[in-house]
Amino acid sequence: MPSPRLQEFLARQLARTAARAASPSETGAGTSASVPAASASVEGVGTVSGPAVDGSWMLASDTEGQAIETLVPEISEERRKCWICFGEEGEGDDKESRWVKPCHCSLESHEECLLNWISENQKGIPLKKVRCPQCQAVYVLVEQRSLFMEIMSNCEVVVRSTVPYITILGFACSTLVTSTTYGAYVVLTMCGTEYGEYLLGGPNPWGWRVWVGLPMIPAGLIMSRIKSLNSFMLLFPLSIVGGPHFRLTWPPRPAATVALLPWIRMAYNGIYSLAFDRMERRWNQELSRNTNVDSNALGLAALLNDDGNVDEDALFEGMYSMVRSVIGALLLPAVASFCGSLLGRIGFVRSRVTDPFNRSVLGGCLFIVAKDLINLLYKYQRVTHRRSRRVRDVSERRGSDTTSLPESMRR
Repeated sequence: MPSPRLQEFLARQLARTAARAASPSETGAGTSASVPAASASVEGVGTVSGPAVDGSWMLASDTEGQAIETLVPEISEERRKCWICFGEEGEGDDKESRWVKPCHCSLESHEECLLNWISENQKGIPLKKVRCPQCQAVYVLVEQRSLFMEIMSNCEVVVRSTVPYITILGFACSTLVTSTTYGAYVVLTMCGTEYGEYLLGGPNPWGWRVWVGLPMIPAGLIMSRIKSLNSFMLLFPLSIVGGPHFRLTWPPRPAATVALLPWIRMAYNGIYSLAFDRMERRWNQELSRNTNVDSNALGLAALLNDDGNVDEDALFEGMYSMVRSVIGALLLPAVASFCGSLLGRIGFVRSRVTDPFNRSVLGGCLFIVAKDLINLLYKYQRVTHRRSRRVRDVSERRGSDTTSLPESMRR
């Protein structure tokens, strides 16, 4: 016999079929004659119930009286689905939406959804051709256009394409103006106001040497901190030799002093390397010994202390070192001028170095030498401190702790 669930389903279908056959508004006048009898009992074995008028189900029985349940699904056209909002045809508010198929591929969508998607892709470029993401066919739009809109759209495209280049040009001009201003400040600071204005040309228009030389001052100061550019810095005096202010006299004129500075710097670096390079390299190895130990030797401590910020710390350290070098290079002229003013208060120095620029250069050189010696002394103190480190044993700590306690509390 059919299952109770199937019996309930068949009864419901028979009732629905009878209601449709009796309703003239749904089936028409001649529908009742074409509908087969549906009064057979669903509980009997061997009963045959023909298909309903909508063809949605059929129950048949074999000759042995065993019911064979066969449900024939309703054959209907597959619902269209919008590839933008994923809404299906006839669902909710989609019943009133217009469906479009703008290309030959299988993508269909609501017209409103597709127009919004096209507008999003054309944001900033109204004349951009939007293509189908599947077959790359160009969507054809029917819209009203005017000559004014075409002109403004083309202008907007030109502006958007030129904005990056204008930004780069503005940044370059700002850098040039800032570098030129800083170069003029360095000249006035190092040479003094009177001689600095004479070098800059006073109220007269600047020549090409001034316009090229002033922006090169901050660049040269920063490049002097890069060891790989030391050989290039030796070519810098060639831009000064032969100029109107270059004279070989004693005391040397500022142009001659500037031309000699790269060679003086190279000689100082060579002497420093011969005197302290080997010792400083050994100290650096001692100080970095704990930071370069093998990861296998760290064992559990490495796992406990590793917070995953090694790369970030290294990046921060590199950025910090670079910024520190740039700031130190740009502050060097001001520091040199200050040291030169201090040397000018000493009568012995003032009588032999009369030019303010040469006193500033001498003060800057003495500052660099003093800074290097202080760094060497600080590094030596760090190495000595590292060598003296040891771990105090617990017994030593107990002894030192109890000796400071009263006798009644030492038990």
